[in-house]
Amino acid sequence: MDWNLAFLPFIPALPLAGGLVALLTRNRSLAAGLVLVATLASLGMAGAVCVDRHRHATDAEMVGTAFTAGQPHFELGSVFGGDKIFRLRLGIDGLNAALVLLTGLIGVLSVLASLHLNLDRAGRYFGLLGVLIGLTHLAFLAQDLLLFYVAFELTLIPLFLLVGIWGGANRQAASLKMVIYTLSGGLLTLLGILALGTQSGLGFEFGWEALARRASIATTSAVAPGRIPLELVFLLLCAGFVVKIPLVPFHSWQPLAYAEAPTPVTAFLSAVLAKLGLYGLLRVCFFLLPGPAAHIGIQVLVPLAVLSIVYGAFCAFGARDLKSLLAYGSISHLGMALLGMLSFNRVGLDGALLHMLAHGVITAGLLFTAGMLGEREGTLQFSALGGLASKHRLLAAFLVLFALASVGVPGLAQFGGEFLCLMGFLGSAEYGQGIPVALGVLAGVFLGGWYTVTMLQRVLFGPLKTPAADKPFFGLGAVDWAILAPLALLTIILGVWPKPVLSAARVETGYLERQVHRMETGNLASR
Repeated sequence: MDWNLAFLPFIPALPLAGGLVALLTRNRSLAAGLVLVATLASLGMAGAVCVDRHRHATDAEMVGTAFTAGQPHFELGSVFGGDKIFRLRLGIDGLNAALVLLTGLIGVLSVLASLHLNLDRAGRYFGLLGVLIGLTHLAFLAQDLLLFYVAFELTLIPLFLLVGIWGGANRQAASLKMVIYTLSGGLLTLLGILALGTQSGLGFEFGWEALARRASIATTSAVAPGRIPLELVFLLLCAGFVVKIPLVPFHSWQPLAYAEAPTPVTAFLSAVLAKLGLYGLLRVCFFLLPGPAAHIGIQVLVPLAVLSIVYGAFCAFGARDLKSLLAYGSISHLGMALLGMLSFNRVGLDGALLHMLAHGVITAGLLFTAGMLGEREGTLQFSALGGLASKHRLLAAFLVLFALASVGVPGLAQFGGEFLCLMGFLGSAEYGQGIPVALGVLAGVFLGGWYTVTMLQRVLFGPLKTPAADKPFFGLGAVDWAILAPLALLTIILGVWPKPVLSAARVETGYLERQVHRMETGNLASR
């Protein structure tokens, strides 16, 4: 597996380098070509590393903790001399493998979808998109909390510029609101990181393994005078991630950003960057602090997850345009993934990882299809759309496929993840807690099916609101097929064969389940 060490740093480095070079050129074709080739090469390397890991990984290599040197990783060394304060350590494991592949795939498709756009300063647009993809790869691959946080926050810079410069009429308000919300949450997370780094008095070191050991020591010992309780550290760490997902009531930046951003940027934001928030909760908050996560997390995050499921579905039903509907629908679906994570058992955790991947594929398919319809019709307002199934038959077929997948139709990608998330949580919840959660999820699922079917009826069926002669028929070109066909294929494959995703993180999810069980057993014994 030595060649993994050579490939790993190039997964984030290639899009970053391609984007930075593209920023310096004014030639649209050259900039687009550079970023496209860089992201394709990055995706190929990510695929090779993940396939090789899956082929060679055995339980013997990964026993002990979820963060083990047995995983393929690359380590550049200490940046500040002999102190191990900051290391450029990248790695692939069961928690991030599928998300790295998702980032690479949606990144490539976002670049392809941007080829249709009529852009001023196109070189800068493609350059910033490449930088955004590279930084997202870096965040997912980071095996050091400080590196993860730096990359996590830096993604905000290219995203702010992409929305603020090339967005719609309200782009400046959308980008400013997004920055205020996400930066505020990120600063609270930074306070939590600093507090976590000083726990147990062992000095600053931010590697996953060291932090897991330190948190374990601090959890099983009394809180020293002057030190921050771990429950408060947990809440601080959660702040930036719940805004990034986002969860209600920290969501109000998201619908405006989704509506105003260029469709390829919206697709990347919803399909990938929202998963970065869920991944941060799982990797940082739950794995490093399993005790507070099982106690405070259940009390605080479960109500937010259920509220997001129900409120997001209600708002989606009342949306006036297709992108806003998909934005609110995304809030609802990601609340379900969080419920699976909060089960703290392998069924729910594996279901959450599958749901995250499936949601990324499906929501990207919906947004790319919506963008193609918007290009052809000139609007995504429901009041101006209707009867498009007779006008854009292939796009209508793709829209129906992705819409049915989003409501959890069996045999398509999202059904397995949602089913396992719900089964895992209800299997671990107390009777008094499980009933209101089940009722909330049932209401969200019902409303999700209702607004989805209503959307299809509004957009695809009924009389044409724009005569066919006014808007000429456009078929699907090669680029359109290259965007939609892989997503449609993955939607079907993940629905009928989810085993590779479910088995990829069996060791990591089993580790978290054992840690939470150990904490709960210790608490019961101490009473």
